[in-house]
Amino acid sequence: MASASTSHPYKLTSREVYWRDHYIWLKQSGYVLKPRFNPDWVPSWAGKDINPNDCEDSKPLGVCWAAAAECKRTKKYVTLKRINIQKSPDEVRILGMISNEPLKSQPESHTVPILAVLCPPNDKNTRILVMPLLRRFNDPPFETMGEALHFIDNFLTGLDFMHRNNIAHGSICTFNLMMDATDMYPDGFSATWHGMKKDWSGPVHNKYTRTEKPPKYYLIDFSRSTHFTQGNTHLECISVPDTTVPELLQFPYKYLIDPFAVDVYCAGNMLRQYFLDGFPSPMTHEGAGYHGFDFLRPLLSDMIQVDPRKRPKMPEVVFRFKEIEKGLDRSFLRERCRKVVNHPCEEESKLDALRYHLHKMAYGVRGLSPIPSDNT
Repeated sequence: MASASTSHPYKLTSREVYWRDHYIWLKQSGYVLKPRFNPDWVPSWAGKDINPNDCEDSKPLGVCWAAAAECKRTKKYVTLKRINIQKSPDEVRILGMISNEPLKSQPESHTVPILAVLCPPNDKNTRILVMPLLRRFNDPPFETMGEALHFIDNFLTGLDFMHRNNIAHGSICTFNLMMDATDMYPDGFSATWHGMKKDWSGPVHNKYTRTEKPPKYYLIDFSRSTHFTQGNTHLECISVPDTTVPELLQFPYKYLIDPFAVDVYCAGNMLRQYFLDGFPSPMTHEGAGYHGFDFLRPLLSDMIQVDPRKRPKMPEVVFRFKEIEKGLDRSFLRERCRKVVNHPCEEESKLDALRYHLHKMAYGVRGLSPIPSDNT
């Protein structure tokens, strides 16, 4: 009889085989992957009148280098990230440094914490990082202006913290920003598809809003990061996801590249596109921006100046942002965070509008601050 992993259209993909082959070792190490990766996997829908698409174990991994697993000790789900230390020699070292004291306990740190580092047997070039199970920073969507500003504050503070410790991130983009929303989802959510309940009985919804249970936002993916221990902090070459960085558009470069100035540009450009002007390509799926964030344009415009030497350093960026935030009225911070709509299907539903107004009244009655971080 053919094995379950090869006898049906929902079989493991080639990029998932690694996790199947390491299932037993990971279990012995204290981490249990989803049933799909068990070498003896039998699909949960086999022999039943069930649509495979309604079953968690029919879903392939989104990326080949990360998989969810349950920690046997804590009974909590974590994310396992596979790293080739030859291709990314500094990632484990940098994350290890930030995940240990004296940096670990610093409130300004917004670097994804590393819970453990695993060394697969007979593979000296691979490490597996154990990290908390996180959600994308914008899922669910921001409800109020104050919630969005709380995210921006966390992001800028976290990048400033890295720069102050001589670490350039090198891969600033929306896909590398996550949040720990554990308190928003006390009953959890599927580690495979975050839009589903843990038992896959239906879609999951956050029980609490960001205002009620503020999440903590994290920077992830340090595969292109650089830690400068001393001396010169410039590089001869650099590659980043944002293809519009002015100093990287011409080769050979006119001068050595300052990766910290590149981070500032990428951060400013990402925030400008996400909250103000929208992304140039609809393929990004990040939308056309939001209403009401033009008060950030002067700061973001300075961050994306063509001449990298004229861009503000991150300490100045954080200071200016906090000064802007101080000048905003509480009623404005409580206002709806509204996306720019380019298609009728993106219009806010009446139910969402009603939910927002009920929340707004409740926040006032309960005395919750419009900036979520002030409610912790």
